[in-house]
Amino acid sequence: LTEDQDEPDYELITFKSGERYNMVPDHAEARVLVKENMTDVIQDFEYFLEQNHLQGDSTVDSGILVLTVEGKAVHGMDPSIGVNAGLYLLKFLASLNLDNNAQAFVAFSNRYLFNSDFGEKMGMKFHTDVMGDVTTNIGVITYDNENAGLFGINLRYPEGFEFEKAMDRFANEIQQYGFEVKLGKVQPPHYVDKNDPFVQKLVTAYRNQTNDMTEPYTIGGGTYARNLDKGVAFGAMFSDSEDLMHQKNEYITKKQLFNATSIYLEAIYSLCVEE
Repeated sequence: LTEDQDEPDYELITFKSGERYNMVPDHAEARVLVKENMTDVIQDFEYFLEQNHLQGDSTVDSGILVLTVEGKAVHGMDPSIGVNAGLYLLKFLASLNLDNNAQAFVAFSNRYLFNSDFGEKMGMKFHTDVMGDVTTNIGVITYDNENAGLFGINLRYPEGFEFEKAMDRFANEIQQYGFEVKLGKVQPPHYVDKNDPFVQKLVTAYRNQTNDMTEPYTIGGGTYARNLDKGVAFGAMFSDSEDLMHQKNEYITKKQLFNATSIYLEAIYSLCVEE
């Protein structure tokens, strides 16, 4: 018998990264069956971590190589300021001669998702001056060799973006690679003009209490504001606030709390009391 030259050197058993679609995952784990040269793979992985300024680890569990990468979690409305541990680990796995199914899964990530926070590789790049860019956060990634793989994508888009048309085109394109699109919850963008009298009362209250003349701006966050026709996110973020939204050690200082309370008091009075 002769050895099959097409037989893969590595088999991806499982892959797991992320828990929530609206967060950039800060941890990823891959379990890989290595048929030979495990030391070489570990050394290559360590070099990959160093070159990409990442933290990670490699261990052996019952003959299976376990690779982990640590990233930086941020809110999914701007994945460009985070470090997606899952996408980086898949980037490394692309360098291995994996089994066919895993190879297709890893290739999809590199073809459409890695280093593409604004939908560029998916053909969905779109920008408006008022509401900003389309963003694509890959919040959940799973794979196992007995079932299938999943990329959980949290796509946020401004007014004017043709969502259904973009989804149809992308779904048709990826069929050739054995993938399909399954839509979860779809919410249209919510926008209230900054010159609306209601918004201007909120802006005036903020400026009176802070002397900060900054113009109001839009964010990609899916806040409860969308439940009201003219609802807006009127939050307690200041120029000196550390943005830890949905992250570890999220906090507010006493000064920020008192400042926010003053702003809200004036805003409520202005909206509810006629002079």
